[in-house]
Amino acid sequence: MLTDVYTWHMTCNASSHQMLLYKSWLAVSVILILAGTAWIASGEGTNPYFAYSILALLAYGLDLADGSTMGFVFILVALPHLGWRETLLLAESATFIHAVTHPDRVEPRALLRSLSSTALAVMATQFAFHGSALAPIAEPLRLMLASGVCFVALHALRWNRSNLWSFPYYPVAAAIAALFPISVVLAPLLYLTWWSYRLYERRLEQQQKQWKKAASLNLRTIEALALAIEAKDQPMTGHSRRVQIYAIEMAKELGLEPHEIEALRTASLLYDIGELAVPEHIILKPGPLTPEEFEKVKIHPRVAAEILEQVDFPYPVAPIVLAHHEKWDGTGYPKGLKGTEIPIGARILSAVDAVDAYASPRRHRAAIDVREALERVASQSGKAYDPRVISVLRRKQK
Repeated sequence: MLTDVYTWHMTCNASSHQMLLYKSWLAVSVILILAGTAWIASGEGTNPYFAYSILALLAYGLDLADGSTMGFVFILVALPHLGWRETLLLAESATFIHAVTHPDRVEPRALLRSLSSTALAVMATQFAFHGSALAPIAEPLRLMLASGVCFVALHALRWNRSNLWSFPYYPVAAAIAALFPISVVLAPLLYLTWWSYRLYERRLEQQQKQWKKAASLNLRTIEALALAIEAKDQPMTGHSRRVQIYAIEMAKELGLEPHEIEALRTASLLYDIGELAVPEHIILKPGPLTPEEFEKVKIHPRVAAEILEQVDFPYPVAPIVLAHHEKWDGTGYPKGLKGTEIPIGARILSAVDAVDAYASPRRHRAAIDVREALERVASQSGKAYDPRVISVLRRKQK
């Protein structure tokens, strides 16, 4: 008990020290921004590059929750005053300095991506603003155009639809820079933009936490039902968990997007939940099913999809579950989809499920060797299963 109290006390102290350091850095940042502003506004005989280097260092030092920075403000503010060489040098230098001084927060691949996207953004925005073809257009309009180009360039290497919410900050920054003298806008532009950006991010984070909590509760309930189905249909061999692991590895090998992988992760655990609607004597029947019994079994993908649609997952789980008995040649059910009409997640799931089903014991038969199970499934390549999926399955088994 005393150890727990001591640990809690030390954790609180560490947290308060971190907060103090953070606030100190923020205060120093504001002071340096003001100093940079004064330097720019001080008149002839000064070197503006020093002030802009301070601005670049601070802009790239203000982190955002998605791993990006406020560097876009520097790129836009510098447009009317610096050329592409100076802007590129200051932006890349600031990015690299922060990576060197915070190695624990910067992963090498992320740094390379950041340097590349920054270079792309600087070159693209400079071309949009200073390009001879756009010279007749008024400067404020060129700044607006450049802000849109900047947004696209910075997010091109890690595009995600969730990035769209941050787009309004780009034209707002460009509009303020166009409407007010640089000496007036420099300090409030960077700080207020960052502050409002972070405020909105925190709001989004809270909403996501609430949503994840509710989704987790729904998922645990449905997982319990899925385990009940597995227990009724076969011995507790962990079939659904193995299918989930294999399916995720296959999805990664095939280069699926993160949201597709998450959809498959859920679908591969819950795809047979629709068997709740199938009479037990049919599920437990040791021999072949009659045509009438098979028609009753064929309802389970639709029932499962209808159940999962009620959970409102943020990725397409229900379509995978609905299509996991479709066949590559169009002879499957419930819709008779063919080839690439079948969702890729369903194509992976059906092949992996078949291999593990053959290799797992059932009430009416013993398990067979995994290699033999794979050969049985592979013999249906181009008929029941996607040839590309079968090719990856064979490679993973070697």
